[in-house]
Amino acid sequence: MLPEDAYAGKCVLVTGASGFVGRHLVDRLGRLKARVVASSRSRDEEKPPGASQESITRTRLDVTDREAVATLVKDIRPDVIFHLAALISSDRGPASLIPESNVTLGGTLNVAAASIQHRVPLLVHLGSSEEYGDGPVPFDENQQERPLSPYSAAKAAAGLYLKMCRRA
Repeated sequence: MLPEDAYAGKCVLVTGASGFVGRHLVDRLGRLKARVVASSRSRDEEKPPGASQESITRTRLDVTDREAVATLVKDIRPDVIFHLAALISSDRGPASLIPESNVTLGGTLNVAAASIQHRVPLLVHLGSSEEYGDGPVPFDENQQERPLSPYSAAKAAAGLYLKMCRRA
C-alpha cells in the first residue's frame, strides 16, 4: 500500500494508459494527486471518474517511435514512468511476431533509452504471467521464462533487457 502522499505533485508518465491496468493506474495516481501524463496509441479523452480532471493529461504516443518517446520524456521530465504499453494479438503464431515485437519489445527499448538519456529516477515495467508459459504454477519471478507466443517472448526479452540496463 502506498502512502497517500507518495505521488503527490510528482510527474508520472503512464504508457499504455488506455488498457485495463493502465486505466486503473491512471485513476489511482490521479487520486494520489500526481500530475499524470497518460499516453496511448489512441488518444482516449475520457478521464477516469474518480480522478481530478486537472491532474491528468492525455496524449497520443506510439512507443515504437523512438524520437517521439524521447521528446515526450524530455519535455515532461517525469519523476516516474510506468511502462504498460504492449501489443497482444489473438494470433499465437509467427504472423503476429513483427507487430507484437515492435510494440512490446521495441517500445520497451525506446522507453528505457529515453529514461536513461533523460535521467528518469524510476522506470516501472509490467511483465506478464505469459512469460512463464507452461512452467510450474504458481509462477515465481525467479523461475526460468518459457514463452509460448510472440507476445510472451517479447515480454520476457523486454524484462531481461531492463534487468541488464539496471545492472549496467
